[in-house]
Amino acid sequence: MEEISADAIRNVKTEYVRAIIKKTPWERRSRIKDLVSLENFILNAWVVHSFAAAMRRHQIRSHSTGYRCIVEELAQRDWLPEERKAAIQGSYQAHLEGIQTREQEAIERDRKTRLSDEEALKAWLEAGGL
Repeated sequence: MEEISADAIRNVKTEYVRAIIKKTPWERRSRIKDLVSLENFILNAWVVHSFAAAMRRHQIRSHSTGYRCIVEELAQRDWLPEERKAAIQGSYQAHLEGIQTREQEAIERDRKTRLSDEEALKAWLEAGGL
């Protein structure tokens, strides 16, 4: 596991991540590394420069509570330009809508599978199957 650097810890921008650092033992520092990475990805408009970074970005987006808390806190920061705040909030909203869309698609897929299975069972029984 790649370690988290001292600079990364010192340059944390949100109180949310600082509070988690205070509650987290050194042995669980990978959680802090994920939150620091999440914070940096949010601040840098999710831009990545390598395949590995893209994979990491995808992995850490699953920290839904952390993502929400960091976005909410950054939206309140005076040092962040209003345009950047709006972009961060828009990106988060798009993320939430994507989750909702995927959940609806999964529900619809399950419904279609269930109907298809029911139809296949009916045909099976009509054909004399047990």
